[in-house]
Amino acid sequence: MWGLLRRYRRRVVATPEPARARLVNLVGAFNFRDLGGYATEDHRRVRWGSVFRSDALHALTTDDVAALESMGVATIVDLRAASEVDLDPLTALSHDVTYRHLPVLKVLGGGPTPTVHLERVDEDLSARYLWYLEEGGDAFVSALVLISQREALPLVFHCTAGKDRTGVLAALLLRGLGVSIDTVVADYEITAQRMPLIIERLRSHPVHGEAVAQMEARVYEAEGRSIRLFVEALEARYGGVIGWANDAGLPAGTFERIADLLLEPQD
Repeated sequence: MWGLLRRYRRRVVATPEPARARLVNLVGAFNFRDLGGYATEDHRRVRWGSVFRSDALHALTTDDVAALESMGVATIVDLRAASEVDLDPLTALSHDVTYRHLPVLKVLGGGPTPTVHLERVDEDLSARYLWYLEEGGDAFVSALVLISQREALPLVFHCTAGKDRTGVLAALLLRGLGVSIDTVVADYEITAQRMPLIIERLRSHPVHGEAVAQMEARVYEAEGRSIRLFVEALEARYGGVIGWANDAGLPAGTFERIADLLLEPQD
């Protein structure tokens, strides 16, 4: 474990502009962060404090819940499978927060690449992310519809590690708003800083612990090429996020409403 921690510490990941603190320090979640501040290709910027991404929230402390309340979090979108929720339900939520369970995977595991090969980690993960769109397209569509509703904001979406399913939704949202691929990649890579803490927690988990013990460390790293290949394949296959959204049944005008809510006007 110490070798794994040292390996992650040696990796330097640059947090994209602006310099405002992106990570929210919580005791019960290690990868909770703000998606605000990112610039779009038409020179607007995502509003701070509107949408957050995170790892699992079942271990939130009383102080953590108070922190979410102070940020005004109105909606929590849980992308985990039902089996994950059954094992680790969210029990510490304020009654004022709306909880929506939108599972990307009906059954944990499976898919076209149940084994991620070390010699092609990025390719296998990007293929898996594309499969998420087929397996869990309805979940992503429903999450985006929620983000387009003023009363649902501020909103946080999460899975278990806040890396894969959460990373795909973050990529869809940011690219749909016109944030550059490079920025989407940089946001994905921030998770690499948090993975030692997440892995340490998962090692003792009754379900995830066995998978962590059997998997090579590199599979759990958040390497930017994985999400870059996914976004490039998304654009080649669907013509981009909007093309995917149209095929997936996202109601017309959803991204326009999201942009109205989340993007600050041009200076």
